[in-house]
Amino acid sequence: MVRKLNVFKIGLLVLVMSCVAFSVVYAATPSDEAVDKGIQLMSGNKLDEAASEFNKAKTLTPKNSAAYWGLATCASRKGQLDEALVLINKAIELDPVRGMFYDNRAVIYNEKKEYAKSLSDFNTAIKLGFQSNPGFIAGVEASLKQASQPPVSKDNKKI
Repeated sequence: MVRKLNVFKIGLLVLVMSCVAFSVVYAATPSDEAVDKGIQLMSGNKLDEAASEFNKAKTLTPKNSAAYWGLATCASRKGQLDEALVLINKAIELDPVRGMFYDNRAVIYNEKKEYAKSLSDFNTAIKLGFQSNPGFIAGVEASLKQASQPPVSKDNKKI
């Protein structure tokens, strides 16, 4: 369990770094600046303040997919998985070729124990050129395999 958490943190760090790198390439608008500030706050685990910045970005530019990604990431880290899923789905709707969004949704599905959907989204992220964490994917594959095994009783007989 501890190892899974560390892989999750590494994956989150990769996502944050990817978003920061993406935002540096383009001329910053006030909406982009709010996203950048939100990412910095999120990396410092100031999730409520980060969400405020992502909401500001969304208000300034309603179709800012990175703002929805940031809000989804904050919600996911707070354990608000249903809300996170709605938000990341909106990010994907706005920018369906951003592999990092599928990777983020895969993590959310994994946390919801929807392993087949998680694995599917990891594969989509990879097809779109995002480098998902192989260790995390292996963990999802193992969870999916274990979840598909029939339950057994204490004396190892199938129930």
